[in-house]
Amino acid sequence: MLVTTRDRHLFEKLYAYGMLSTKQINQLIFDGIAKTTTLRRLRILEGEKFIQRINGLESHEYLWGLAQAGAQIIGRELIKKHWNKNLLDHDYKLLCLRLTLEKFGMVKMWKPEHELKHLVYAKYGHKDAKKKLVPDGIIISGHENKVGTHALELELTLKNKTRIDEIVKSYLLKKELSSVLYVASSKGIIRSFLKTWKLRKPTNHSTALYGSLFDEVMRNPLEANIYGLTGKKRLGELLGAHPSAQRVSIGRDQGLREFMFVSDTNHTTSLELQS
Repeated sequence: MLVTTRDRHLFEKLYAYGMLSTKQINQLIFDGIAKTTTLRRLRILEGEKFIQRINGLESHEYLWGLAQAGAQIIGRELIKKHWNKNLLDHDYKLLCLRLTLEKFGMVKMWKPEHELKHLVYAKYGHKDAKKKLVPDGIIISGHENKVGTHALELELTLKNKTRIDEIVKSYLLKKELSSVLYVASSKGIIRSFLKTWKLRKPTNHSTALYGSLFDEVMRNPLEANIYGLTGKKRLGELLGAHPSAQRVSIGRDQGLREFMFVSDTNHTTSLELQS
């Protein structure tokens, strides 16, 4: 079959995002033409093993990922090969979050979890890589001539106190981060991380931890509240908006230095979070 320019564009997007829904592909690649036309082409590409269908969303919507033949067409090494069905709804919400932040011009570069894990496993090997804490994404933001590096976590369920403590101590080892941003499903989750961060954070440590509510960010990320140890502000103040900015290119060596998250370690803030 003839692989079109649009097909190649699709393969590049699937490589970058890890997966996309039929609706998202229709909007990003097929310029809003009839969804039935989009789906027909996707099924052809699936039949030729350029892409693969991912089932398991609670909404029963189709997701699509790149397959080996598609990666070869665009000259890429296929990194994302498997999708954990137990994490699929989390990963889909994370994808929607990323697309929203990018739409509002709040991200210069987004390094996704599957690329970070690939770097970690390549450097440390399978055994030692399991000891590394890898965030859901690394965001490079920049506005008013100031560039920030932020670890982003999408947290939909509350972890136990021991696990929260381990995560916080691991992040506090990463002094080059501007902030750690938890986008959470509830204020209780944000409260728990802020409480532990306040307890563990050295007085001279410059990295900040913020929490924001997923529903607020999805409605309007520029105006969504973020909560920290010193009060609240807008997410737009942290990440800024730069719709015409060029994406930051981060080399492999720099990525390996910046994005390794070690997890080897064997008084609640108010901030309008009481309710």
